[in-house]
Amino acid sequence: MWRILGYSETDPLRAWSLLLSRESASFFCSADPLCLKSKQRYTASPGIDLALFDTRSEEPDSKRLRYAVSSVALVILVAFGTWYFFLRFISEKHTVEHFMDAVVAQDFQRAFQIWKSHGSYAYQDFLADWGLDGYYGPIKSYRIESASLPPNGGSGVVVVVEVSPFAPFPENNDPRSGRNKEIRLWVERSDQSLSFPL
Repeated sequence: MWRILGYSETDPLRAWSLLLSRESASFFCSADPLCLKSKQRYTASPGIDLALFDTRSEEPDSKRLRYAVSSVALVILVAFGTWYFFLRFISEKHTVEHFMDAVVAQDFQRAFQIWKSHGSYAYQDFLADWGLDGYYGPIKSYRIESASLPPNGGSGVVVVVEVSPFAPFPENNDPRSGRNKEIRLWVERSDQSLSFPL
C-alpha cells in the first residue's frame, strides 16, 4: 500500500501521518460536509499540513467541551465506585446492626422481631441460638466484617459478623479474641428478614 502512495515500506509511520494530513483528508471527505468542517477546524496556517502526530493547539471551545465531558465522566465513575465499594449493601448492614444491638442488649423479643422468622424457626429455637446460654451466646460485642452477594446467586446478601463474649470487642492481638465466633447471616433483600445461609 505504501508503494502505491509513493513511500517506501521502511517509512510506514510517515506515510500514515501524511495520509491523514489536510490534502489526504479532502480525498476521503470530499462528499461529507461534516468531515470537511472537522477537517477545517484542525488545519494549520496555509501551506502547512497538519498530520496525525503534529502537536498544534486546538480551538478553546473544543478544549472546554473535552474537559467538561471528561469531568462529568470522572464524577460518574467516582460516584459509581463509591456506591459499589461502600454503599451497595448499606441497608443489609444496618439490619444486621439493629439485630446485633438488640442481642447485645439482651432484648431477645425485639431481636426476634427483627429476625422476621419464616417457617418453623420458633422463638425457643431462636433463644437456643442467640440467648445467654445459646450456641452463640453470651454476646457482649460484635463487629461486622463484610457483606457480599452469595457465590451461587440468590435474592439476598451474606453478612459476616464476628461476635465476642467480651466487651469491648477484643483486638486481634488480644488473647481473649480466641473466643470470638464468626457468624454468616443471610439478609433477604425484599423484606430484610434474617436467616442462616444454606
